Amino acid sequence: MPLSEDLKAKLLAVLGEGATPDDILLALNELPTDDLSKVKDNKPDMRTAAADEDQNLMTEAQVKADSAYRALGKTAPSPFSGEKAMDYRKRVLIGAQRLAKDFSGVNIRSVSDSATLSVLEDQIYKAAREGTEWAMENTPGYLHKTVRMDEAGRRITEYQGDPNVWLSAFKTPGRILSRINTQGSIR
Repeated sequence: MPLSEDLKAKLLAVLGEGATPDDILLALNELPTDDLSKVKDNKPDMRTAAADEDQNLMTEAQVKADSAYRALGKTAPSPFSGEKAMDYRKRVLIGAQRLAKDFSGVNIRSVSDSATLSVLEDQIYKAAREGTEWAMENTPGYLHKTVRMDEAGRRITEYQGDPNVWLSAFKTPGRILSRINTQGSIR
């Protein structure tokens, strides 16, 4: 933990040049706790600001992942206690990656840049949605039920897939032409 300039100046003023490690520990224990938790001008500690920023990033990542997972008919997993936002984004993205065939070979764990990861998130979530929609519309003999909420909070149920699943109950049986009467008489 780097010391602030104020704290360094106080330590040098109290201890002088030839201070032992025991003198330093004793001086640190005697300092008021507000000196250790705040930087000059009553600004909050940088660790607290970093934790708040990481929490905001975690919330944004969870909202983005949840909207993408809901389009797939699931909910996004919750973050683990103490998990960093970048690690959470990677873990959730790997869960959706198996549905995006074009991105199946991408090693998401090796991405260290947040901007690169956000581009991958957009592309993988979009490809996963499109792949799921294609599978739902092109699976013969199966009708998929999707329930979503509109802006007013009403439940809307939609069905996608093979319409013959429900239309077959109303269709007449097929007929086969066995022969054509060429004699001109009607039977």
